[in-house]
Amino acid sequence: MKFFIRYVFWSRRRNPKSAMELTLFEFHYRCKNCNNEFDVLDLPPEGTYGEFIMYGQNGEIAYWNGITDPVFKEVSKFTNSLTPLADLDEIAQSSAFLEICGVCCDLAREGSVFRVRPSCPDCKSEDIRLLREIDPQHGIVVDVPCITHNTWNRLSQEEKKQQLLKALKEINM
Repeated sequence: MKFFIRYVFWSRRRNPKSAMELTLFEFHYRCKNCNNEFDVLDLPPEGTYGEFIMYGQNGEIAYWNGITDPVFKEVSKFTNSLTPLADLDEIAQSSAFLEICGVCCDLAREGSVFRVRPSCPDCKSEDIRLLREIDPQHGIVVDVPCITHNTWNRLSQEEKKQQLLKALKEINM
C-alpha cells in the first residue's frame, strides 16, 4: 500500500494544478504469475462509469475522465474503425480499447505506458486477480494527477493510427 501512496504524493508536488482530489479505495490483488499479494488504490466499483485510475508499471497512478476528455472519444472512434477490430462485437471492441487506450496518454514517470489495470509490483505481470476490497466503507482522499496527452496531440492522424495498430499487435489483435 505504501508503494502506491508514495507516487501519489510525488505527483501532487510535481504539478498541483493538474490533479483531482479523489476518494479511492484499497483493493487486494494476487499475481497469477508469482503469487505476490499487493494492494492497489482505485475508484469505487459503482458510480464511476467512464472514469478510470490508470496505472504505471511501477505503481504511479493518474486519473482519466473519459466522459469529458475529447481524446478519449477520439481514440474510441479511431479504435473501433481499425481493421483488426472491425469484425468484433461491441463488447470485444470495448475490451480491446481498454487494453490499448493508454498509448494516447503521456508516459508514466518511469517511462511505461499507463494501463487501465495495475501490474504486479514484483514481476510487472498484468495477469492478476482481485481478491477483495479491503474496506468498502472507508476511502482514502488523495490528490491524483490527471492524465495528459501532450505527445498524442502533436501526432498526425496517420501517426495516431499507427500507434494504435502497434498497440493492438502487442496484445495479439
